[in-house]
Amino acid sequence: MVVSLESLNYKSNSIPKLYNTAMIVDDNEIDRLVFKKTAQQLGLFKKILETDSADHAIAWLSEYENHPTEIPDIIFLDLSMPVMNGFEFLDAFEKLPNSISRKCTIAITSCLISEEDKEKISEYKCVSHYLSKPVEKENLFNLTTSGLKFQS
Repeated sequence: MVVSLESLNYKSNSIPKLYNTAMIVDDNEIDRLVFKKTAQQLGLFKKILETDSADHAIAWLSEYENHPTEIPDIIFLDLSMPVMNGFEFLDAFEKLPNSISRKCTIAITSCLISEEDKEKISEYKCVSHYLSKPVEKENLFNLTTSGLKFQS
């Protein structure tokens, strides 16, 4: 499976830890690297799970249904991916057991997003945030502290 785990150097005296675990689902290796570097600089997560495909993320989440402490607190999801795109991931995510879907919140990450996509995203209860790519420190920090929907 493509999902890997990277432990980050969490600094307890910096920004308050709001999330233990994050997962990034993005087929672009550079975007994943930029996200991880940004998150590490802020010290917001103890660990980050990553995968380059949405279907692997759904499979991983399903495998850990009975291990709620392993389920990420937040998933950063790219919309434009091959095989299974972000919207297909959201459809599959909403069908997962409540033990998974109630623990996670999802933040959409995208370079560009149309008004049509914003409207479609707003129909998913599991999506709570939107971040423009590349993810900038200030926006990632604001997401974890303010929770404003569709903040870019």
